[in-house]
Amino acid sequence: MDRDRLRRMTDNARRLRDNGHLRPGITLAHAADVLWTYSSAELYELLVIRRGWSPETYGRFVAEAMIKALL
Repeated sequence: MDRDRLRRMTDNARRLRDNGHLRPGITLAHAADVLWTYSSAELYELLVIRRGWSPETYGRFVAEAMIKALL
């Protein structure tokens, strides 16, 4: 499952790179790792289930973090 998610996130990172959206210096591998991390079920479990974040708050957090990390 992790391998499949990494493959999908690598495809997403490649699209970001190919369309000129990645910040200079961000490699494809780094972008894929960032997307893979923020799309993990474990992160959702930690913040929403264990810490009580609302899904909306979690969604905003993930979106903002990915934007700051990559764009």
